[in-house]
Amino acid sequence: MAPRLDTIPLDILQHIAYLSALGPSANPPIDLLHLLLTNSTIYRSLRLRANPHLYANIFCSVFDFCRSMDHVTASNIAAEFVCRHRFLRRVRRLDFSTEELTQDLWAAVRMILESNGENQMHLITVNFSSFLIDLSQLIFTDYPGTEGLDLKAVIVWLLCLSLSQSLYLGFPYGRESSLTVNVEDISHTPTALRGKFVKWIHPFVSPSLEVPDSAPNSAPLNIPAFRGDPSSYIDAPQESTIDSWQHELMIPDPCFAAIILTFALKEAEPSSMPLHAVSETRALAAAAQQDGPTMDDIRVFQSYRTPLFADTLSQEAGLMRSLEYDLGFRYLKTRRPDANHVYDTGSYVYVPGTFTGVWQGTYLTAIPTITPSTPAHLTPGTDFGCRKPIQCSLSEYLCFSPNIPVPWDDGTAEWTPRRLLEQEDGSNIPSRRYNYERFGKCGGRHDSREALDIFIVGETLEDHDQAWGGFLFAGRVQRDGAIMMKREPKDPGQDYLGTWVFEGRLILNKGFMGRWRSSSSRDISNAHGIFSMAKISK
Repeated sequence: MAPRLDTIPLDILQHIAYLSALGPSANPPIDLLHLLLTNSTIYRSLRLRANPHLYANIFCSVFDFCRSMDHVTASNIAAEFVCRHRFLRRVRRLDFSTEELTQDLWAAVRMILESNGENQMHLITVNFSSFLIDLSQLIFTDYPGTEGLDLKAVIVWLLCLSLSQSLYLGFPYGRESSLTVNVEDISHTPTALRGKFVKWIHPFVSPSLEVPDSAPNSAPLNIPAFRGDPSSYIDAPQESTIDSWQHELMIPDPCFAAIILTFALKEAEPSSMPLHAVSETRALAAAAQQDGPTMDDIRVFQSYRTPLFADTLSQEAGLMRSLEYDLGFRYLKTRRPDANHVYDTGSYVYVPGTFTGVWQGTYLTAIPTITPSTPAHLTPGTDFGCRKPIQCSLSEYLCFSPNIPVPWDDGTAEWTPRRLLEQEDGSNIPSRRYNYERFGKCGGRHDSREALDIFIVGETLEDHDQAWGGFLFAGRVQRDGAIMMKREPKDPGQDYLGTWVFEGRLILNKGFMGRWRSSSSRDISNAHGIFSMAKISK
């Protein structure tokens, strides 16, 4: 007579449970559940509270296990296992209810950020892209204006992390696309729907919007057991959280995600060539004594595409996908003005040398949208249009001890592009001598990570000068990774164009995104908008 199942040694029973949980991708561990329900003895031996190491081992076999989890307890990994299966169950059932929705979407964020391939396959299997598009339309329609900002902020970031350039340009699916979370090809999305998405995410671009911060003890980080589902018999700990995860998750400023999405949606719109006659090449324009852009210049301008998270992954040899995501999110998770978190300011988040090179991109201008139905007493809404090119070739200058850096209270007046002059051994501000060394010419005398201050100086290249106008640039890097850069015309006769200010952050070291304004003043009555730039050469 065969022995009873509950009489076999525990280690063998655990191995049986482990093998029974390794089912098809994204499916819940139904066979493990059936084993748990065999009798009360097996249930008590294999339930999560009594055997968290079993579920932690299953997690490591089913999901990607990245370096940030090395010191996480087995109980927390087991709780995350339950949380992710609850989220995947929601997606399979197309459950758009708001109960625990934010928590489940946080599980999606973690799966994307910690993915090295396996997590994406789970998301593709349950068709997460379609779920996310449908959920976005539902939430932004049901919660207009500033309602549900914390939930909408997570959705905006999920859209940003999921969007793939190769897909929205209509490229065929290839091997790489199978490893990304594929959002619908938005180039085939109706124009009206693209316009709605731009309108929905617009409030996050506005600097006046304050999004509630997700503190470590807030709901998105709590991991309760399944609700109303048979797998709740797994019996997850009620107090389980992922607070011990190495990188504490919080909502990065959704402004940057909204800016990236706005550019991606705008760039998906078909653009027409100018109707007026222009020369095909620069040589023909010179022969005809024509100023301004040529057809070649316009094609280069129209071919620019904003760098997206999904497209920048795994392009550098030796970098795992999760590590590259961690690098990018480290810049974005720094302190926001409305956050109560305090971060170490003793060293730069920015990596010196990153900005050195030629950058190219576009900027959009905020345009008031006034319709016949807009009441006279209300401030009209805004849209972004008038897309124009921007370019700069930049060099970095670093200040090291015992030299004294430029005081921060001079930040908006002293270092305009024309007053910050390049020297062979540093930078010179007329009112006082400050010693800054050009990056790459320190001769190994200093560790660039020990820099006290970083200035960025540059200008447009000759081809841009001839096509779109010449400009000088001067910028400064803050310790939290934020960058403020000023632009003014090369020709003093064009000073009427003013000194523009560009404020933003680096995204995955490949894109520079943020807001611009036409004056040092933050008065919204001045011309303002958003910009997107990418590094095209070193």
